[in-house]
Amino acid sequence: MGRIEAQRAGAARDSDHGGRLRHWKAAHDWFASSLPRYERLLRTVTLPPQERAGYDQAIAGLARSQTEIARLGKAAVNPR
Repeated sequence: MGRIEAQRAGAARDSDHGGRLRHWKAAHDWFASSLPRYERLLRTVTLPPQERAGYDQAIAGLARSQTEIARLGKAAVNPR
């Protein structure tokens, strides 16, 4: 679900700053909520690399969403 929200943020019009920010925040929430679930699973089992892809994507998505939220927040304070 986080990837879907990230795609929606990327597809939003440049002029729809609030919509992009809203989608990035939703993506961030999904990624952040999925990490503890993966971490509980990884404490009990060792997954092969292809099975770990979801966890790795959640980590990357969380970092990207944090970056985009910060960037959009700065743009709101300092519009061009």
